Amino acid sequence: MMAKKWFEKKQQRMTERLSRRFGMRSLAFSQTQIANWFTSLLGQRVLAEEQQCIDALLPEMFGYHLMQLSVLPTSNLFTASSTGYQFTVNPCDPRCDSASGNEFRKEPDKESDEKISTSSLIAHFEQLPIDADVIDVALLHHALDYSTHPHQLLREVTRVLIPNGHVVLVGFNPFSLLGIGHSIARLFSKADIYKRQHLPVSRLKDWFEVLDLELVYSRRGYYGLPLNRYYSSRMDRWLGLLLPFLGGFYVLVLRKNITPMTKIQTKWKRRSVLPVWRKGVATHSSPYKKQEK
Repeated sequence: MMAKKWFEKKQQRMTERLSRRFGMRSLAFSQTQIANWFTSLLGQRVLAEEQQCIDALLPEMFGYHLMQLSVLPTSNLFTASSTGYQFTVNPCDPRCDSASGNEFRKEPDKESDEKISTSSLIAHFEQLPIDADVIDVALLHHALDYSTHPHQLLREVTRVLIPNGHVVLVGFNPFSLLGIGHSIARLFSKADIYKRQHLPVSRLKDWFEVLDLELVYSRRGYYGLPLNRYYSSRMDRWLGLLLPFLGGFYVLVLRKNITPMTKIQTKWKRRSVLPVWRKGVATHSSPYKKQEK
């Protein structure tokens, strides 16, 4: 018994050490380091290509409410959208109570001259304080990559989305030069930017089927090396033509489909109380057989 308890304690300590070393932290704690990576030369190149893809897609999506869930708290990636009301959701401390951890802030956009109101909401990504079926467009910028419960986050986004609403999902491709570079750097670095979920598109398609989300568009981008220097636009262009599946990030457009319920009407047959007589002979079968003469 003593040896068994000693082994269980050693195993628990080893699990805690590995969790602290390689485990993911909440986005509320790691958001600053992730935002700093996007300010580097490599991060700026990736973000610029992602913004181009988003700007090409948003003008084709109409509605009134647009919600952004991003790892960048101060960036509004929906400037090309024509929706009437846009707001961002920033992660809060997971130790906060769900009742008191939600805050709503009004932030007017001073840079744009358009009279479009933008606001920010501080809440849990996996527990959005929003009614169901109210959001027309949801923009998820690497929110699934750095979420501790990505499936629950996608389920929550599907809940608040209106029928036939759209989700623009941006994520890192693990099967790419950028993804492999992050996986190698995770073994030697403690930075939170490298501690993310392994979410290929093939795995996400299974989640889409469960949540009734239809994949209507997909695109990949950034085929360069995961280095701040030694970037070649020619290499990026040739790899995009020859090996398009090696893009460092993917942009997916999903549509929420709701299958209408069809009422099945049962056709009742009228039954007569008295047997139907035809020419003096009953049509129902008789237990007595006619005796032959």
